[in-house]
Amino acid sequence: MTRAARVRAASVLALSALFALVYGLRYGVHNQHTYLLRAARAVRPELFARDWLVVQATDYHPAFSALAALLMATRHPGWALALANVAVLATAALLFYRLAREAAGPAALPTFLLVIGWPAFAAQHEVFGSVAVSALFANYFVPANLGSLGLLAALVLHVRGRFLWAGVAAAAAGLFHANYLVLAPPLLLLAHVVHRPTGLRPVAAELAPCALVLLLRLPELMAVGLDPLAAEGRRIFMTIRSPHHYVPLTFLRDFVPFFGWQLLGVVAWLGVGKPETPPAARLRALFVAVFVLVSAATLLTTVVDVPAVAQLYVWRLAPFGVLLALVSLAAWLPEGASQVGSWARRGIVIALLAASALAIGWRAEPGARAGVLLLAVTTALIVAGWFGLHSSTAVWSLGAALLALGLVHGLPGVRAEAAALDLPLSREEELYGWAQTTPVGALFAIPPDLDGFRLSAERAAVVDWKSTPVVPSEVCEWYRRVGLVAGLSDVTDLDSAVRGYQTMGPWRIARLRSELGVDYVVLRSPFPRTRLPEYPVAFQDERFIVFDVRRPAPLPTRR
Repeated sequence: MTRAARVRAASVLALSALFALVYGLRYGVHNQHTYLLRAARAVRPELFARDWLVVQATDYHPAFSALAALLMATRHPGWALALANVAVLATAALLFYRLAREAAGPAALPTFLLVIGWPAFAAQHEVFGSVAVSALFANYFVPANLGSLGLLAALVLHVRGRFLWAGVAAAAAGLFHANYLVLAPPLLLLAHVVHRPTGLRPVAAELAPCALVLLLRLPELMAVGLDPLAAEGRRIFMTIRSPHHYVPLTFLRDFVPFFGWQLLGVVAWLGVGKPETPPAARLRALFVAVFVLVSAATLLTTVVDVPAVAQLYVWRLAPFGVLLALVSLAAWLPEGASQVGSWARRGIVIALLAASALAIGWRAEPGARAGVLLLAVTTALIVAGWFGLHSSTAVWSLGAALLALGLVHGLPGVRAEAAALDLPLSREEELYGWAQTTPVGALFAIPPDLDGFRLSAERAAVVDWKSTPVVPSEVCEWYRRVGLVAGLSDVTDLDSAVRGYQTMGPWRIARLRSELGVDYVVLRSPFPRTRLPEYPVAFQDERFIVFDVRRPAPLPTRR
């Protein structure tokens, strides 16, 4: 390896590490409140013994639970999980670089800078967020991050023509998250069709590993598909619990920025004036495949209603479409201006860029403003190139500036996050610290939106809104429990569940005790103490009041 190559390799590694650190060191947040529960129980089997979700419901991320248990069994679980996500994001950045090399060749480094600079500048809570609350990566360690990493590796290997290894990477994605096992094969197959393969051998090599993992996970998938309550469970999960993921009519406006990004990919491919290399052709085929799958899924869930298509959550591929569009544009920019010959073609390019800017920036959000800024500078670079100015240095500068701004915004918080990693999660609320003093087998009824209770208090809960199973009959049981704690037969959304829960009374507590064996009831303050005079207050602060309901109390006469 030459000295220049060593410097380039060191630069890419350093940039990848900085990119990962922009997103912080997070532990015990958001979806981890659900996905780390089984790992916590594996480390400490006495926890959650009476928790229906943890003990009885199906674990639909068993490989992740096993890996997370290994990390949580270390002396510093917070650090282990936070650094695991840093490793995932740094590896993703290295894969971005490899994709840039295949797309841009000698201009790989400025392309790479732009590809990591824009997402670091646009948002620090997710990497390439898109339709239906989808994102390429979250800023904390969850199964979807491992699935995305596997599929990203599969796309890079596919572009390089390493089809068997691409299949292995896609299979690994499906091992950690079943949704990728459903989405990766049609994506890769369609990319082969668009690229017009010369034979079936590459296709078979790429799909075979996924088929093996599919056989391994087939019982889980069949349990979902053949469940006798499949239709009702799907209705509850998709239209009540998660319409933001599965009902596109509720997030139609999110498609406008997505298709704006797709126009950028069109600009890049329209401007290519020289013959495509095989990797570039495969990259374009993947771009087209993502666009077709996302568009088809959208049509089949809006113009016509096919619930089975919505259940596939094809929109998880949308962030990959944004990534491929940005890679294509960034790779084209250094030489793009010289490749667009006629003024008529230049006019088309400017019109597409303007349409992209309108689509991406029509929503007044930080990420949208960042996208418009990127497009404004991009347009200036292209126009400057038409007048003979070389744009490679400008692409370098733009990527470096965006990454620097992202670092300025993201790195200052890393020190405070690092200091908190060795502190117990119970510090977040006095309630959690107190709950840890109760018997380890205690069962709590909690407000439906208090999803951090289980992991932070290390105690079982009847139900919360975020922690949902996926097997339809289990979804129905989850919904029954939500209705039970809310005192409602028809819960329509989280707000109705929270409002209903706060009207807790003695008859509902009596039912929770008799049916589920609840020991404590947590309510938000202010709560009228006189509504439950029969039960002693076990804990109270400015935010919560907890009633000890272990002993039955006389019930008031019904009116």
